[in-house]
Amino acid sequence: ELLLLGALLHDIGKGRPGDHSQAGADTATAFTRRIGLDSEGREIVTWLVRNHLLMADVATRRDLSDASVADNLAATCAADAERLRLLYLLTIGDSRATGPAAWGPTKAALVRDLFKKAAAAIERGAATTVAADRRLVVTPPAPTSERWSAEPGAPAAWPEAGSRVSARRGTPPHHPPAAYGKR
Repeated sequence: ELLLLGALLHDIGKGRPGDHSQAGADTATAFTRRIGLDSEGREIVTWLVRNHLLMADVATRRDLSDASVADNLAATCAADAERLRLLYLLTIGDSRATGPAAWGPTKAALVRDLFKKAAAAIERGAATTVAADRRLVVTPPAPTSERWSAEPGAPAAWPEAGSRVSARRGTPPHHPPAAYGKR
């Protein structure tokens, strides 16, 4: 769901003054708030829109044999493997939709190599120290009996009008701490 919203909104800032990624991120924040996405989901979609060009740019313009390149990308993803995966998929989709000149075997191999190296950096913890000031601290929702119902996959009761939508599929709406704070 977050990837689909990121894909839908990633170029929404085109035609506006300044960097279209930043202008789009501002619009994405307002849009995701308006549709009731929780703060974690809003932050991730906004981050995807703001950084949707990053992976392709790094993969094609930086020396991927330098380990710090992948470490820095992993840190930009807040050392979060899921965020890296979302950015990778958005990069592929955006580049392929742009046309054959924007996506070919060489670019695909470079982006895939960067993804694997950044994922490895996250796994081994290399990005943790670099990402410490960028990481979100989100408290997962407490399990409740509302998560289960007679029909598999269906909520026990629909949320009331005006309630927040959860960014995580299958979990009840939750509200992370208002102040994320930086480590």
